Amino acid sequence: MIEKKNNPNNSKLSKKDFLKWIKTAEKSPTMYLEKFNEKWEEKNGKF
Repeated sequence: MIEKKNNPNNSKLSKKDFLKWIKTAEKSPTMYLEKFNEKWEEKNGKF
């Protein structure tokens, strides 16, 4: 599992939304690291 709780970008998501998103990502059999990182950046408004 990728540790994201120490990432300062977490503040852009509510804790509830972040945890829900992580649980969904962890359950997805097609969530590769690259896709995870891409989604993480999208959620944090970097794109």
